[in-house]
Amino acid sequence: MKTISVKISEELDIKLTAVAAKMHESKSALIRAALDQIVESSDTITPNSCFDLAKDLIGSVEGP
Repeated sequence: MKTISVKISEELDIKLTAVAAKMHESKSALIRAALDQIVESSDTITPNSCFDLAKDLIGSVEGP
């Protein structure tokens, strides 16, 4: 698992600590879940096949 550092305000840290305690989770687990939700709901990141990457080139060249 990779490690990143994030700076947050004191107020956000207090809120995050309270939510983590209430949910019996670590702050890291909550942050991972939130980031995962953001990334999964983003339609800007889509896996591409070789076909998807080259479809505008297919049929543009003649010959073997």
